[in-house]
Amino acid sequence: MSSSPGNQLLREEQTKELIQATVDRLSTVGTWVNRRARFNVDFCKIRQLGVGGEGSVSAMVHKPTGTLYAVKTVKQRYGPAMTPLPHNEVRILSLLMNVGEGKGLDNICKPADDSMWYPCTPEFTTQAIVLEYCELGSLHDYMSNDCWIDADPDSGINETGWRIPHEGLLRHLYTQMLAGLAFLHNGYGTTAFGGPGRPPIGRPPIIHRDLKPENVLVCPAKPGDHPALLTVKLSDFGGAAEVGAFPRARALDDGLYFFTTGYFAPEFLEPGVSRSSANMANDVFSIGATMYFCIYGAAPFVRDPERNVMHLRRRDMRKQTHRGGEALSHDFAICVCNAVTFAQNRKDAMTILERVRRDSPRYKQEFIEWMDEIEGPRIAKEEQEACEREAREAEKWEKLERDAVKVLPLMCFDPLCCDVLLPHTHRCRDAEQCYLANVEGHSHILFALQDTWADIRTHLVTDLDVVPLEEIKRALLFIELKAEAMDLLNGEAEDEDMAEVPDVPEQPWW
Repeated sequence: MSSSPGNQLLREEQTKELIQATVDRLSTVGTWVNRRARFNVDFCKIRQLGVGGEGSVSAMVHKPTGTLYAVKTVKQRYGPAMTPLPHNEVRILSLLMNVGEGKGLDNICKPADDSMWYPCTPEFTTQAIVLEYCELGSLHDYMSNDCWIDADPDSGINETGWRIPHEGLLRHLYTQMLAGLAFLHNGYGTTAFGGPGRPPIGRPPIIHRDLKPENVLVCPAKPGDHPALLTVKLSDFGGAAEVGAFPRARALDDGLYFFTTGYFAPEFLEPGVSRSSANMANDVFSIGATMYFCIYGAAPFVRDPERNVMHLRRRDMRKQTHRGGEALSHDFAICVCNAVTFAQNRKDAMTILERVRRDSPRYKQEFIEWMDEIEGPRIAKEEQEACEREAREAEKWEKLERDAVKVLPLMCFDPLCCDVLLPHTHRCRDAEQCYLANVEGHSHILFALQDTWADIRTHLVTDLDVVPLEEIKRALLFIELKAEAMDLLNGEAEDEDMAEVPDVPEQPWW
């Protein structure tokens, strides 16, 4: 939502007036009806990315341009005269994107364009917010997949646990997250930067209030950077708020989702402390706790089972060895602890950022060399071994299929038949011995077909004796069609004992 031509710095009141004018224009009946129709034509859902307390996020392609976006769909609220109201995230992003210019904006997940908001879309009960797509997912999922290993003796891995990333990568990620936070609090990295410890020019500081690994998104490295130097962006501003001159009223936070256990500051665990009193120091703790997760795979809290309360409990990072084979540096441990601490000892985002950056170039270079010389070749070797294992497994199943199909020409595909060798009489060989004899559609699977694609049970979601007859028919049809495609139903028996089996009139599978 554009606030001014050329994105010039205006007074805060002017900026908000221009944003409100854009909201008013987009929420008029004729405008949102036309835009909703265009949205439903132009956007095609690819897959769902996540579901939260407020709504869902899906990957959607914009068909006219082929661009992939993340589209958040949340509840549509209405004001007087049934005027659609924009979600809190719409106003926060509009304020961030339209006050100041510069690289500081690169550290947040941006809206797609000035008209990111689609009220009453795709239905009357929902509104859509179109955001940039971060293809590598959340920091939580990325780190979990990269760092968590399960024991695999065949591969030489004897223990299950979390592998701490290289310090060079940790510093690279921490720097970006702190820069994004300094942008929210101080306008850092843009023309709205008011200086360390000062609010931005042209807008109030913004507090996120729900920073955690799930709300930091990962993108590939920037052009020109080493591929391992990932880009991260702060996202999900649905619970964000402006920092005002007076304490925030609780009523303003009704219906907003923020504060996740394990990632808000310990002072807000005290009885009687409202989450609406969250401040910039809480955001700093949350970013530090997010980095703590990257190091340990968990938040920096432990639960007291007797009192059922959470306590801040940090491990000694200086005793931890990262994947580069060295202990985490004392300086980096201090940078994390300056955030993950109690309020009286916590530093602001700019102060921690300046200290992290001090030695980061050296650690970043060490990380790049380690990736090129050690980790990269190891990953390539693991991928090759995985491909070889998959090939061996595929060959194994191909052999099972080849063995199974030899008896398929002797099978009956009538769902009311017991699936015995031809010729047969469509009834159980020994009804007295069969506990399924009175179950409609039951079958006796040939041993040679067990656990192959020709075993009906592999296509059913429940046991054969309780599955609906229609599901049995559908599974048998699938098997029959595949057998026909492999030209098996018209083949001749190869076994000498079966060579003299007389022809049997073909019977319909149903």
